[in-house]
Amino acid sequence: MGIVVSRAEAIEKISVSNYRVIELIGSGGMANIYKAIQLSLDRPVALKIMHQHLSMNEGFVARFEMEAKQAAQLHHENIVSIIDYGQEYGNYYIAMEYVDGNNLKQLLEKQNRLPLEISLLICHQVAEGLKYAHSQNLVHRDIKPANIILSNDGRVMITDFGIAKGDADLSITATGQMIGSPAYMSPEQAAGRPIDHRTDIFSLGIILYETIAGEKPFKGDTYQAMVTSVMSQLPEPLRKIRVDVNSEIEAIAEKAIAKDVDSRYQSAEEIADAIYAQLERFKLPPGRKLISSFLKNPGRVTEKLRVEKVSNHMESALYFLTQGESRLKEAKREFEDVLRFDKNNKSAKKYIAKIDSHISTSVNLSLGARSRTKARLLKILGAIAIMSGVILALLFLPRWDEVKERLLKHSSNIDSLHQQSKVSDKTAEAAGTDKSKPPDARAGADKAAESKKGNISKVTDKGSQQKDKSGAKSAQKENTTAKSKSAGYNYPDQNIKEYGLLTVKTNVPAEIYIDLKRYGASNGPAVRIQPGRHFVEIKADGYRRMTRRIFTEKDKSTDLKINLVTER
Repeated sequence: MGIVVSRAEAIEKISVSNYRVIELIGSGGMANIYKAIQLSLDRPVALKIMHQHLSMNEGFVARFEMEAKQAAQLHHENIVSIIDYGQEYGNYYIAMEYVDGNNLKQLLEKQNRLPLEISLLICHQVAEGLKYAHSQNLVHRDIKPANIILSNDGRVMITDFGIAKGDADLSITATGQMIGSPAYMSPEQAAGRPIDHRTDIFSLGIILYETIAGEKPFKGDTYQAMVTSVMSQLPEPLRKIRVDVNSEIEAIAEKAIAKDVDSRYQSAEEIADAIYAQLERFKLPPGRKLISSFLKNPGRVTEKLRVEKVSNHMESALYFLTQGESRLKEAKREFEDVLRFDKNNKSAKKYIAKIDSHISTSVNLSLGARSRTKARLLKILGAIAIMSGVILALLFLPRWDEVKERLLKHSSNIDSLHQQSKVSDKTAEAAGTDKSKPPDARAGADKAAESKKGNISKVTDKGSQQKDKSGAKSAQKENTTAKSKSAGYNYPDQNIKEYGLLTVKTNVPAEIYIDLKRYGASNGPAVRIQPGRHFVEIKADGYRRMTRRIFTEKDKSTDLKINLVTER
């Protein structure tokens, strides 16, 4: 029988001077990685020890040593630092900075896809690390989730420069020799062609796509199928996979994984700037803090980010509404963004319906005005045509006096018709009369209407004398009711289950508007409003309008104290 050796016994047999091995934390085709203690400084390190069966291969030993020397030249917050390199009793090792956390591959196995903000934050920090490495003329050549470490305090760090090469050495790769992970290789790398720093940009683009979509852009069940997909297939557009991806983010991913190397981003700095421009739109807390919070509680942070996006879009939409008719389309687009993240949001649906109704009414009014203008123009042109025809006909008459008399008479008739047309148009617009009837018919109808109106008014006068007393009592009652309502505290929309409270105090009596809806007078009891962001306006005659943007939480109170300033 063979002797079975436990992992603990195997670790105890590992002997590297100045280091005490604690546990195995990772394994690859070239080496194992252990957590260890550096005895001289009493600090934790990551100890990468080459597999012993490879230590007899001079090529692997040279490659291992090259990783240590090249990575030791790099000092950047997004790159794992090299502490030491050496060999003892046939064990070749690299001592690296120990990062307390997991790699991106382990995170994706649990979360499948990440919130858009987290994905952009991670890829931006990787791009910053690559920008520095490329500035030192070093190309990683194996950027993949397993080589991106996420520390528990929110740092993002690149590791494993085992197959990295300097720019001057990249041309020595033999045709057909592939080094790297096929799912993250660039087409030129998969084909064994000469490569440069843009191969790392392609690999980063695949990671960006994968963390957003929850799947790789190129697929294959076998090594060869994967390589074929990378070199020839086009990925599914990100906006077909996720509703919160805008055209700019989709364009970043597509440009990063362009098969033509000249169509990609030409530097890591360029893609870093493009990603950062998108991050600025989210109004996020510091990146490390957000990543750290996400690693501790992914579900909670994901929901919080969704609610924040709904609130931000709602706030922007309400702002555009206050800017007038010229910004209605932008307001509608923001309300539609609200529905992308909260498809049952009643406020967004209501505002979209109102905007659509307003736009439709405006279009109909515009078409009506154009139609009336066109009708007037046709009448004028017709009159001009008739007058011109008459003038031409009269020119051939033998007697000038007769011509002159007829010309003046016809001109007078045309002017009279034109004036009647203008008066008719104005009357039709003001009173809605039927211009299709002849003038005499309309006059008769008007007289009949006046006669009928006189008869009705006689009857009404008799009835009104009998109801004066009851009418006075009714008016007095209505006046009392109006005074009661004008107190301003009969707030609308108060029958809601989940709400926060808002109290508005002002130095003078004023009117309160919440999300453009009138709620009543200030200095009254607390108002119930939905939890979230709201736009508050305070107005009073003779005083400047004041606005505030607030965020209310469920079962909590918000107090606004406003000093209104007189208008000058």
